[in-house]
Amino acid sequence: PAGHLDWSEPDLVERVDQLIHDLIDTHQADAVITDDTTAGLLASGLLRQGRIRVPDDLAIVGHRNDVTVHYTYPRLTTVDIMVSAVMDSAVGMLASPDSLAKSQVIVPDLIVRDST
Repeated sequence: PAGHLDWSEPDLVERVDQLIHDLIDTHQADAVITDDTTAGLLASGLLRQGRIRVPDDLAIVGHRNDVTVHYTYPRLTTVDIMVSAVMDSAVGMLASPDSLAKSQVIVPDLIVRDST
């Protein structure tokens, strides 16, 4: 079915092996920051399939801190980009046209868990 990830798919295993080679052997990476939490979960699972220990061999940091981080092994370190604060700020700016010329800084929060 669409969206189903077949862990036994030969191409997937080959891509993971290549990722591991590129990150660890070629680039001597010791950490990966993914573009969202789901990618962090997939990276962690795929790397374990390739016998890479997270975080001993490679640390993983996800992005967004959604509810799925509580169901991972190891528990995923994430950057919480404060989506609700960003949305509240945007709504406030749209509601008050005078505030559109002003900028607002929303500082993300690093939530350290077991994957780093």
